[in-house]
Amino acid sequence: MITRRNIPTIEANAAAAAAAAAAAAATERHISAAASAAPHGETQQAVKGIFLLQLPLLHMGRLSKQQQQRQQQQQQQQQQQQQQQQQQPTLWVLKGPGFDAQQQQQQQQQRQQQQQQQKQQQQQQQQQQQQQQQQQPTLWVLKGPGFDAFSSEV
Repeated sequence: MITRRNIPTIEANAAAAAAAAAAAAATERHISAAASAAPHGETQQAVKGIFLLQLPLLHMGRLSKQQQQRQQQQQQQQQQQQQQQQQQPTLWVLKGPGFDAQQQQQQQQQRQQQQQQQKQQQQQQQQQQQQQQQQQPTLWVLKGPGFDAFSSEV
């Protein structure tokens, strides 16, 4: 989802991808120029050197799975924070005899912290459950003559 907060990230990724594409095109031009101008052995060395310089640029345009997961988590947290801000009622701070303004603010901050901690714990539990589900092998229970119903071996 595109929001005002992640537009700079999207623009930076697009710029990195454009830079990688431009560098790849320049590399092709350098390789073809080197291949036509130099003997065979020198061409191989030139190509290796250009390719090694090019490796960081090639990786800039790609996001690893961990980076994608982090971005998704950050987006989810931002959405949750926006929802919390929309759902929270207006806090009226009343001053005068019988009203303690600081105590009310502290209580609200504590409630917010507890809610955030609970949501983080839920996210961690969901991630752990997903990881466990991916790691667990399928259990086949075969019934009939020649099969032991409680065997987990395939």
